[in-house]
Amino acid sequence: MVDNATASSAHGKEGHTSITDKPRPASSTAQAPAATSATAVATMPTDSQPAPVPPTRMSTGSSTDDLDHARRTDGARPQPLSSGARYSGRIGGLDIARALAILGMFYAHTAPRLDEPGTIQQVLSDLPVGRSSILFAILAGMSLAILTGRNIPYTGERMRVARLRIFGRAAALLVITGTLSLLGTPIALILSFYAAWFVCALPFTGWSAKRLFIGAGVFAVVGPLARVTLTWLFASLNLYGSGSNAFVVEVFVTGIYPGLVFMAFILAGMGLGRLDITRRALQGGLILIGTVLMMIGYGSSWILGNMIVDKAQQGPTLSLPNGTNIVDVPPSILKKLDGNSIEGLGGPGNSDSSILNSGIGKGIRWDPVEFPSPAELVTADPHTSTVFEAVGSGGFALALIGLCLFIGGLSRNLLFPLAAVGSMSLTAYATHVIAIAIEPDWSGSASWHPFLILSAGVLVGCSLWKAFFQRGPLEWVTWKVSVLTARTSGSDNSELLTGSAAPSLVKRGSD
Repeated sequence: MVDNATASSAHGKEGHTSITDKPRPASSTAQAPAATSATAVATMPTDSQPAPVPPTRMSTGSSTDDLDHARRTDGARPQPLSSGARYSGRIGGLDIARALAILGMFYAHTAPRLDEPGTIQQVLSDLPVGRSSILFAILAGMSLAILTGRNIPYTGERMRVARLRIFGRAAALLVITGTLSLLGTPIALILSFYAAWFVCALPFTGWSAKRLFIGAGVFAVVGPLARVTLTWLFASLNLYGSGSNAFVVEVFVTGIYPGLVFMAFILAGMGLGRLDITRRALQGGLILIGTVLMMIGYGSSWILGNMIVDKAQQGPTLSLPNGTNIVDVPPSILKKLDGNSIEGLGGPGNSDSSILNSGIGKGIRWDPVEFPSPAELVTADPHTSTVFEAVGSGGFALALIGLCLFIGGLSRNLLFPLAAVGSMSLTAYATHVIAIAIEPDWSGSASWHPFLILSAGVLVGCSLWKAFFQRGPLEWVTWKVSVLTARTSGSDNSELLTGSAAPSLVKRGSD
């Protein structure tokens, strides 16, 4: 996860021009040389002389950090922009969407399920399962776009500093994940996957929205097929990986959140962030496009799975010890595993969620296993990482994001508790992992009490925290690490980062 407090107000924190700068066309902005150190310092508001509130929300070009502006625009109502302007201010709709993703994860890990396959109640009961992680991946991609210039990508030194800060956040996420993994919960932690995807997304930060959407489409179609083929090939060659040495293979191919598929969501989110998401027409378009993609992905899967292919060929469902479904494993590969639960995969979900980590020491040999059946390739069930799940669940996330952006104005009043959770989603996520470590019975509980307690706790706790502080505790950690990572001795970026290392836990100014 990205430092949400910084990401969502990144135009103020990650590169807002001085409010005295005049808007310039995007073409001239892209060709303009990077601002000099003297200019960067001269145009920056200071604590002793705070800059006046800007009359409009238009801004352009490379820029310097502006802590005061971030405080003023936190929760400000986004306005449509004229051509060539960079949208600014905190996007409340994204905070609402992040909160829904967080609560969806709470639900998937602690709420009871309806065991009535094929019913509307069962479909609604499983709605957050698997889709919350995809929603978060798209939101993470949007945050990466915000950190690197929003709808007008940074260039030169400004882009270099932004990329360094993203790299710093990835490093912080790895440390946080390692700490949470010590708790031994059955949750398949996703933070280390995010860290790897952030680093892999760096070469794409200069791409236009069009190129990013094309890249997302390629990953959505080719990625699932490549993943299934590589997984089959690894099993046939008796290649297995476990532990930290297999990190890259697990993160991109064999893990529960394979990067070959999830990079489609990261790039799609980056593409959205390169558009003016404050426009009502775009928000409505997201709802429409997302709905169409859901119909294509889920509809095609249902038609193929119920009318054409033999669904009986579909593999058994891999499950955690508490009964929570994880991923459908092809029968051919399952034969090589020790049992039909996560224990046969090397330990609890936050340790080794790869499906290829047994049979160590048997040596490389060609022993071909059966390729996954058509039924296993056309399913759109959660965590199956098929083309149909990518399209259908990706469409669900897009439609939900469009809806959240549309009602984003409510983040300042009626939906403030939700927005507060979304603004510190990393802290909320870690809190629920710690809570399950303290109360192991909450995982896969048959009662609604754990889910309700967790949800109410973060809604109240984050709201109180947000009333006094700009960032959540872990958001401040990732922000601080990113600043230190980007500050290079003897480089001009010391001026670009001026003001970023101010107070430890920045108090919120008035909106």
